[in-house]
Amino acid sequence: MGDNTGIKLHIAIIGSGSAAFAAAIKAVDEGAVVTMIEGGDVIGGTCVNVGCVPSKIMIRAAHIVHEQSSHAFSGISKSRPVVDRAAMVRQQEARVTELRRTKYEDILKSHEDIRLLRGWAGFVDEHTLTVRGLEGSEEEVVADKILIATGSSPFIPQIPGLAGTPFWTSAEALIAEELPKHLVVMGGSVVALELAQAFLRLGSKVTILARSTFLSREDPALGEGLVMVFEGEGGRVLLHTVPDSVSHEEGHFFLSVKGAKITSDKLLVATGRRPNTQSLSLEKAGLKTRAGGVIVVDDHLRTSVENIYGAGDCTNLPQYVYVAAAAGTHAAINMTGGDEALDLSAMPSVVFTDPQVAAVGLTEEEAEKRGITAKSSTLPLENVPRGIVNFDTRGFIKLVAEKDTGRIIGAQVLAPQGG
Repeated sequence: MGDNTGIKLHIAIIGSGSAAFAAAIKAVDEGAVVTMIEGGDVIGGTCVNVGCVPSKIMIRAAHIVHEQSSHAFSGISKSRPVVDRAAMVRQQEARVTELRRTKYEDILKSHEDIRLLRGWAGFVDEHTLTVRGLEGSEEEVVADKILIATGSSPFIPQIPGLAGTPFWTSAEALIAEELPKHLVVMGGSVVALELAQAFLRLGSKVTILARSTFLSREDPALGEGLVMVFEGEGGRVLLHTVPDSVSHEEGHFFLSVKGAKITSDKLLVATGRRPNTQSLSLEKAGLKTRAGGVIVVDDHLRTSVENIYGAGDCTNLPQYVYVAAAAGTHAAINMTGGDEALDLSAMPSVVFTDPQVAAVGLTEEEAEKRGITAKSSTLPLENVPRGIVNFDTRGFIKLVAEKDTGRIIGAQVLAPQGG
């Protein structure tokens, strides 16, 4: 989009992940020129590099190991396969590199109106950014509109002794070339549970320490069902548990938990994520944030400053790659003169444990909070023919409906391939 002088609208995008790329492509389609700013070593953000892509490869491989050794079918021999973790990681990282090239790097090459600027951005005012280059250079970027799409990083809790130890975050766990003998996982949400089960199935002893319950923001039955699954597969689960302290000596972690000691050779901290906004000097643009630096956006992806927008995991939006991409696209439409709201009223979510957790719409509790009189019906998988013929009846299907009309307003599923 340009004005009558023929000068194109200039949009600066901070970040190079799914939200940033979706916004850049749409903005160029709408006639703008884009400067994309990235300070990290690689482009593509969390999903392709250290999130969705490598984790789903690992989860699928672990599922195959489990199926070979633990399936329920007569007449088919069971065997525990030999796991070469280093070979797994090589294949995984090759696929990550391939997808980063085809989904991100090649797109930049094919869009001449998207310029990639390497460096770390900070606001000077609501229209101006200073970008510090990797070699110490500095460049000023002045833009008509600015999109903040800087993503998030693992949140590390303040536990005495933890900061001085060689703990893993999900990034290190996904590329570890040796399987731990005993892995302790701190966390009870998506990343913690997906990776904990993957390591358990690949052959590690796994202990999970959850601050509250499994999937504490979901329908309680989902987390309760997953606890039974983990314990059934040989994992140890400690709910409502946070270590009092952590230490590391001679290759071992020592966690003080309720007066007892837990020892492991590896520790994975997966206790949530925080937005990457600390170094942006947001105050210079007059931009307001929530506690922890979360950028608050409305349904048009607008921040508290008129020409500044936000999308992806650095905002108050749900942290899913498809939400980030949709938000980036909608932000670009609105930055280039459109008027389009992001509707998340029927947003699906999936946790890639086995059985999978799948949810959409409202839980009973959420419906009641909104003043909706709801009723629910739960069908255990032992009553579902597909579960019966698969010889796998772990889980349930729950539907939530308006009591008076019967209109379905939500579903919560714990089932193999529930997603």
